[in-house]
Amino acid sequence: MKRKIREVLVVDGYNIINAWDELAETAETSLENAREKLNFMIAEYAAYKGIQSYIIYDAYRVKTVLPREEKNRNITVIFTKENQTADSFIERFIHDFEDKRNTIIRVATDDMAEQNLILGKGASRMSARELHLEVKDSQKKIREKISRRHVSKNTLDTILNQEIIDKLEDMRRGK
Repeated sequence: MKRKIREVLVVDGYNIINAWDELAETAETSLENAREKLNFMIAEYAAYKGIQSYIIYDAYRVKTVLPREEKNRNITVIFTKENQTADSFIERFIHDFEDKRNTIIRVATDDMAEQNLILGKGASRMSARELHLEVKDSQKKIREKISRRHVSKNTLDTILNQEIIDKLEDMRRGK
């Protein structure tokens, strides 16, 4: 029996925030808002694609931060432990991933050293630009799908037969 191949997306959170202009601009005033925007965009993208995603934020230079994990339906946001980089977490994550045979693991980062390590561990890499294009494309397709649903309006002429429409028109004109 052939198993279904699933896809997992792992995102180096701060790397992507700094690579995407709209998020980098937001991060200048509020890093938390930039993280929330990225989390929302990746969650929407993952839901559209039907994939599981992980966004990794590191606490490399932060003191007294406990590692934490926030799970939603198709997205898991992970804050690493103190003095742990997102890179080292991602490497360990890929190494320890249980079902590599039936899973395509893609890692989104612009860190060239990390990309090379990722390839060596059996995952595929995705640049910040590639991810941005895919996210924007999925947003466009979602908007198109929603607008197609709203185009079909419920008007009387679509639900009433012509005889009733004619009678209503006669009443409107006072006949």
